[in-house]
Amino acid sequence: MVMTKEMVLSGSLFSVCLCISVSVCAVKLDPTTRALQEADLMTSLPSQPLSANLLFVDSPAGVGFSYSNTTITTYGDESTSRDSYSFLLNWLNRFPQYKSNEFYISGESYAGHYVPQLAEVIFDENKRSAKGSYINLKGFAVGNPYMDFESDFNGMVDYVWGHALISDQSYKSIKGNCNFTKENQTIDCWLSFQAYYNLTSLIDLYSLYTPRRLLPRPFSAAPATSISACNLSNANNFL
Repeated sequence: MVMTKEMVLSGSLFSVCLCISVSVCAVKLDPTTRALQEADLMTSLPSQPLSANLLFVDSPAGVGFSYSNTTITTYGDESTSRDSYSFLLNWLNRFPQYKSNEFYISGESYAGHYVPQLAEVIFDENKRSAKGSYINLKGFAVGNPYMDFESDFNGMVDYVWGHALISDQSYKSIKGNCNFTKENQTIDCWLSFQAYYNLTSLIDLYSLYTPRRLLPRPFSAAPATSISACNLSNANNFL
């Protein structure tokens, strides 16, 4: 993997953002985004500007702007975390002025796997590493993470209900008719879930506080009526 973009500011924090697409991370961090502005107001951030050093990494190797000098024959979570760890060690050796900074890892979507797994590798390696290869890991964060079927679908339902996007009645119907510990759901669960899928044609669920941006097909979300499968695991392709 290679560094694709670096924002060097005067700060004592150092954070790496693992992305399948750098553009996704950049959009989420855009300070002009209304959602971020409202979040600043709600959390009462200090008026003094905060600064940090941000490193964006396309991960795993082979996606986005990242590449490998050798042929990649296997892909997977374990190899991705090991590759990311090797990249960080080499990057910090090249830029040792950042080694003492507090280090955080962040990411979204499938980084719900990549981020905690990389954090675990760093934590384990730090126990037996020499001072020169020690990474000053302080924490990690994931946004809209892909984790597992049960957590993802329960999280989706709680999210839209918590923002008053579906009624209490719809929420109770989904919770009562769906068992997300199983991938194969009943017809009653599917019918209850229609209230959720109907929202996808009205708003952008990934950015509730910004105008919905319509994309040409095949990138636009498919209407709920076009999904005929009653297995909710297939619906992941439409989210």
